[in-house]
Amino acid sequence: PDDALAVDREAVRIAAHRVLVDPSAALVQPADALAALRKALVMRRPPEGLIHHSDRGSQYCSVDYQAELHRHGITRIYGNGKAFSALTSTGGVVAWGRAEYGGTIPAGKTTSLASGVLSIYHTDRAFAALKTGGTVMVWGHAGHGGSPGAAVEAHLMSGVHTICSNDAVFVTSKTDGSVVSWGH
Repeated sequence: PDDALAVDREAVRIAAHRVLVDPSAALVQPADALAALRKALVMRRPPEGLIHHSDRGSQYCSVDYQAELHRHGITRIYGNGKAFSALTSTGGVVAWGRAEYGGTIPAGKTTSLASGVLSIYHTDRAFAALKTGGTVMVWGHAGHGGSPGAAVEAHLMSGVHTICSNDAVFVTSKTDGSVVSWGH
């Protein structure tokens, strides 16, 4: 079996878990991660100011999971080893770390990333933010998705539903059924 866990680091204990016993389910599914999160929130009733960090697994990037974090005002932090971005409870983005890895938001994007961000995704050298209305903003190393070029950026201006990433590539699915990818 596999597990979806929510760990309370302050109390140094597991706050909630969901054991997956289906042998055909090789990975933690979004519904299981969401169930563990909800159970932890009910059992622990965390105070305001809670910070959430996870790996880049798709179960933690699901729209429902991100919405649950937002609903509870939880600040989400994402890192790629050399830079970090935080999605605040008010929907703004704060970045720090090495600029070439996305640790600095370019001046032309700071206003756009000050509010309306739903979720953040990352490669090992860049970040992408999904905004309300389906717009995507990216920053970081050009070869790892931080600068997709004008042709791709035109497809990121509206209609993006979800984003996934690996070490060097971002992939989006759009509400019209199309898929857009960029990076190496």
